Amino acid sequence: MNQLLVNIRFKLKSSLHSSGDRKIFGVDKAVYLDPVDSTPAVPATSFKGLLRRSLESILKSRKIKVCDSPRPDSMCASRDEACIICRFFGSPIIKSPLIFSDVKIKSPLIENRTGIAINRSTRTVLEDHLFTTQIVSGKELETSVKGFFEKFDDCLVAAALLYLGVKLIFGIGASASRGLGWIEFKEFNAKVDGKLLDEKQVLNKIAEVLSL
Repeated sequence: MNQLLVNIRFKLKSSLHSSGDRKIFGVDKAVYLDPVDSTPAVPATSFKGLLRRSLESILKSRKIKVCDSPRPDSMCASRDEACIICRFFGSPIIKSPLIFSDVKIKSPLIENRTGIAINRSTRTVLEDHLFTTQIVSGKELETSVKGFFEKFDDCLVAAALLYLGVKLIFGIGASASRGLGWIEFKEFNAKVDGKLLDEKQVLNKIAEVLSL
C-alpha cells in the first residue's frame, strides 16, 4: 500500500467567508470554525467540492467523460466502471481514497461586515433587510490531502488531479463574485511514502489525464 500526502498553500488576496452553523447574537452569517481548535477555516468538504467542480469542468471541455455531480442518479455506481473523478473523489456508492483536511487560515482575524439586500428586478434596497456577515482576513491558506493506494501510478494520478485542480481555482468560500475569498496558488508538494514527487512526473501525468 502506497501513502500519498499532499500539502497545499495559497496566498489569501481578500477576506473570505465560509458559513458555519454557529448562532451568534447580532450576526446573521457566522464563519465556520475548525471543530478541533475552534479557529476559522474552510470545511474540507467545501474544498473537495470546489476542486471536483473545477476538474469536471476542465475535463468536460476536453471531451473526457465524467459524471454530473452532485446528482446521485448521474454518478458512477461501480468502481470498476467509474469515471476518473469518481474513482478519486468518490460518489454516493464509491468511497473516495482521498482524505481532505480543513483549509486553515494563517494569522486569522474575524470581523463583522454589515450589508443590505437588493431587489434584483428593481435594483432597489429592500426595507428591513440589513444583515451582518462574519469575514476572515489572513495571510495564507494551507491544507493537506492524503490517500492510500495499492498502485504507485494511482498516487501519481491523484497528485496530478489535485495539482490541476488547485491551479484552476481563484476563489474559495462564499461570495467570491462580491470580492470575497480571492486566492493565489503558492505551493504544492506531494510525497509518496515520504519521498517527494518530482514536479515533472506530476506534469507528465496531467498531460496523460487530459489526453484520455
